[in-house]
Amino acid sequence: MVNVSGTNGKSTCTAMCALMMMEAGMDPTVHLGAELIDFQTTVRLPQTRQREFLLSEACEFKRGFFHYQGTATLILNLVHDHIDSYRTHDDLIRAFAQYPAIQPRGSLLILPAYDPDMGKMLSFVDDLRPGHLDHLPLVWFGSASDRTPCGKKPDYCYDKLHYSELGEPCFEVHKEGRRLIDLSLAVPGEFNVQNAMGAVAIADLAGAGPQAIQRALRSFRGAEGRFTRAGQFQGAQVIIDYAHHPSSVRLTIEAARQLPAKRLWVCFQPLTHSRVRGFFDEFVDSMLDVDPIMMTEIYDDRETDRSISSKDISDRINQLGGRAEFFPTNEALEAHLRKIVEPGDLVLIMGVDLRDVGDRLTGRTDHMKAVQ
Repeated sequence: MVNVSGTNGKSTCTAMCALMMMEAGMDPTVHLGAELIDFQTTVRLPQTRQREFLLSEACEFKRGFFHYQGTATLILNLVHDHIDSYRTHDDLIRAFAQYPAIQPRGSLLILPAYDPDMGKMLSFVDDLRPGHLDHLPLVWFGSASDRTPCGKKPDYCYDKLHYSELGEPCFEVHKEGRRLIDLSLAVPGEFNVQNAMGAVAIADLAGAGPQAIQRALRSFRGAEGRFTRAGQFQGAQVIIDYAHHPSSVRLTIEAARQLPAKRLWVCFQPLTHSRVRGFFDEFVDSMLDVDPIMMTEIYDDRETDRSISSKDISDRINQLGGRAEFFPTNEALEAHLRKIVEPGDLVLIMGVDLRDVGDRLTGRTDHMKAVQ
């Protein structure tokens, strides 16, 4: 059993890895946190009765991943989120430390060399369960310029990253100092390269060959709501994304900017009032250079304290010299988009509920059908 965790990227990494294994002739049981067209749902059951391999997301929300143990544990990043569960960043890092501390002896721990808090997390593991790390083999992944807390290159690393004319990442993969394979992705952004490297590490260790990994990644179009190409509206491409944390908002915008377009229109709806309250300055900073950033009111189906608004973010951006536009409803923003979008534009829509606007613009009614 392999569990994939981390604040951002779990669904993408797990889906990538599942498709690599399937391409290699393996028959994994898979649990995702997002729908995948290849599965027509969030779960894949094995076609045989052996059920020898389970690949699953392990979510940190309310410390849910404490219920997961496996033969391998992958962590993608330690970005501070779920402020209603983790008041401080150290609270989150300590929870992620407890997660490997409960894994059985011999379980692989697959870690990102690019995350600056890995050293702290490992020290917390040692505090919680002294000596246990001696029984958890460590495997590292990242870029050729990243270093582990011990100052070594990652076991799996990517190098010579560049982007095609379509904004697609292309890079070399090295394993323990030897060139393993050249890869290109159909999903943009260096964060997806990092997701892919985590998946490559799992798949390679499980026995998937380089060619199977290459074919699976080249055909991967993303899990639902993860930089999903929803279709066309008035000759413009529409992309919808689940991004709801300042770091993912920034990275998703950067990825969209790598795609060819006459003009980029960026729309965002925050998720939960506590997240906006806790990361207010970070949200402002992540969108300050977007001209314009169009925002709708916070989506929140679980909190009662609504003393902060998306308009507060919008006002602060404008005070700092940026250009933000606030729309009280999703419908108001949709009406505005219908007036301003032109052929050749790119529309990026980020948010849980706001993503429905993308479907209405494009006429997409079935998320399990590929968009041509």
